[in-house]
Amino acid sequence: MIKDVAKKVISKAIYSKPIAKESTYVFDNRKLDSQKLLYILAGYKEKVWNKVFNRVKKFVPKDIDVCIVSSGVISTELRDISRKNGWSYLGLKRNNISQAQNTVISIFKSAKYIIKMDEDIFITKNSIQTLIGDFCKIQKSSKYKVKAIAPLININGLTYIDVLRRFNALNDYERRFGKAYVGGQFKLRQYEKIETSADVAGYMWGEDGTLPTIDKMNELLQNDGNTKDSNLNYFLACARFSIGLIMITRDFWETMGKYKVRRFLSDFAIDEEQINSNAMLLSHPIIIDKKVIVGHLGFGGQTDAMLELYDKRNDLF
Repeated sequence: MIKDVAKKVISKAIYSKPIAKESTYVFDNRKLDSQKLLYILAGYKEKVWNKVFNRVKKFVPKDIDVCIVSSGVISTELRDISRKNGWSYLGLKRNNISQAQNTVISIFKSAKYIIKMDEDIFITKNSIQTLIGDFCKIQKSSKYKVKAIAPLININGLTYIDVLRRFNALNDYERRFGKAYVGGQFKLRQYEKIETSADVAGYMWGEDGTLPTIDKMNELLQNDGNTKDSNLNYFLACARFSIGLIMITRDFWETMGKYKVRRFLSDFAIDEEQINSNAMLLSHPIIIDKKVIVGHLGFGGQTDAMLELYDKRNDLF
């Protein structure tokens, strides 16, 4: 009894309420009350918004709720982009990504399939509907209790090797950059260049032409999906997956107890840690769909160089 009370007191001291109060956020409501929600965490990489949001407008089906979410900033520009495209907008005064995500999910109560996307992710044709459709097929036909699915991402410690293999570039990559390992730069593990090297990031975007553009790669992968056994077109995440774009189910989010909101410490990657750890501990493996690829601008140490490439080679994005 005393231990239980102590745990509650400690938890209350460490964590704040998961969902923001209405007085602490702005919400522009253009909800469709769809069972499918795509929310985009944005507010800090304005330079790529034009391409990123144009792709969302072009490639996301009209029956999906779209909401731009900004944490720690109420953005007039993002509100305007949302209004012009008929999307909702949520802006939190507090800068806490976990609380922002909990709040948007709680607002869109009808959403059963919840897609989270970062503002530096470049989606591709049919990517969203393919993820949703394949998720439902795998959920019905496989032996796995599926609660999450994600695409191949070009700059991602888990999926980049599959991209290199499919497009016959793994040997060339290793000749240039050294052995390719699964996994990214987490804490002291800095030997994997996929999440640290600007040269590697440019290579994965097709800067020198070794790899096709993400749109061409996606077209070829979608064609693969039409010709191969569907069981060969996905794999289970065998290591930590960096969640630039991922779809989870509402009941998985609820089972996790929503995303934890720390009172004082940084909330960086808390959502990622919870999704990855709960997927393993609860036997709900993350599915990686090999029929879909999206682009990721790059990780922190790659960003400046990749923004220069974005200006110089806008055709790649």
